[in-house]
Amino acid sequence: MSRLDDFVGVALVPLLMNDVVHAIAFWGAFRMDSRDTDSNHLPSVRPLLNEKQPNAFSAPTNPDVRIWRYMDFTKFVSMLEHQGLFFTRADLIGDAFEGSFARQNIEQRRTTYSGLDWEKVMQLFELYKSQRAYLLLNCWHINDQESAAMWKLYAKSNEAIAVQSTFAHLRSVLAAKVGIGMVNYIDYDHARIPEGNIFFPIMHKRTVTAKFHLQVF
Repeated sequence: MSRLDDFVGVALVPLLMNDVVHAIAFWGAFRMDSRDTDSNHLPSVRPLLNEKQPNAFSAPTNPDVRIWRYMDFTKFVSMLEHQGLFFTRADLIGDAFEGSFARQNIEQRRTTYSGLDWEKVMQLFELYKSQRAYLLLNCWHINDQESAAMWKLYAKSNEAIAVQSTFAHLRSVLAAKVGIGMVNYIDYDHARIPEGNIFFPIMHKRTVTAKFHLQVF
């Protein structure tokens, strides 16, 4: 859980097409059996980044833009009790493409590694995908107003809550070791995911899923 001592009364929400925010934390192998933790005890994503790497975490043009998260009442109570946000392992999100590379990235490898055994090259991609178990996500939706579609999708019962905050406020209350940025939606069959930063794949999603959810790491 990420400590949010001044977060009571503010709302969080899922993400939509090009309106997704990801809050990302790096999960250590020593806690692989758990699905949530205090962010103060999480290994930082910062050592994995340096000035020479392209930035994978893009902020919205207006940092005070509203962000939303819809949840059932029990999850809202849990958030208040723990004074924090629940982060889910990326490999448990339910999307097989979460954190994967696009087709063009894979095809480019065919040329780059043409002299190598292709099965071994693909094993490198599978190894990368396995690292999703080390990433924890918390997802939000950017919108000026409430979304009827989000209520329908994420509020499964009559006892549901919509939490609303701003990108700037969420950034300010998260530990510095947690990365946060907007998700980019692309066509995995025709577009290419940038490389040079291990977080690029997790900060991109297929456009086909954009209608259904947003994510925050």
